[in-house]
Amino acid sequence: MIIFIVEYMLKIFLISFGVYFLLNILQILRQRNFIKQKGNDELVKVLKELSNALEKKNSPLE
Repeated sequence: MIIFIVEYMLKIFLISFGVYFLLNILQILRQRNFIKQKGNDELVKVLKELSNALEKKNSPLE
């Protein structure tokens, strides 16, 4: 009887630890994706500014 209780408690502990571990991994992946997306947004902004500056520079020559 005690062996079954210990086995049951061990399974509950392992399952809860696994869920906690997976949630932490998901949170880390979301943070990395957010940082990457923020970097991509900044890169697009800078590229647009460069493109606009080049268009303004080339405009009088035409």
